[in-house]
Amino acid sequence: MIDFITTGSKILGLIKGLPEVANSLYKQGQKNEAINRILQELGLSPTEISDDVDTVYTYALIDYGVSECYAILAVLRENEIKNDFLEAYTNNDPLTFLK
Repeated sequence: MIDFITTGSKILGLIKGLPEVANSLYKQGQKNEAINRILQELGLSPTEISDDVDTVYTYALIDYGVSECYAILAVLRENEIKNDFLEAYTNNDPLTFLK
């Protein structure tokens, strides 16, 4: 037999969570729109990313930078960080970047 109280409680919990999910999706949509606008202003395609590391790094900075603070972006602009990214990307070893 179905426990209607438990089932109803679960359904209510899901319904109560819908505004948070909708808000999260809305914020993600705004972020994507901002990223696409910036890419277009720079003459970069939002859908076709070149395979060269400088372009990939630029895309990563834009994607990350839309929602993060300036201090973190300043660190990511450092040559040492960019070189570590280049090494990790070239060697197809993301963990290299974290060392």
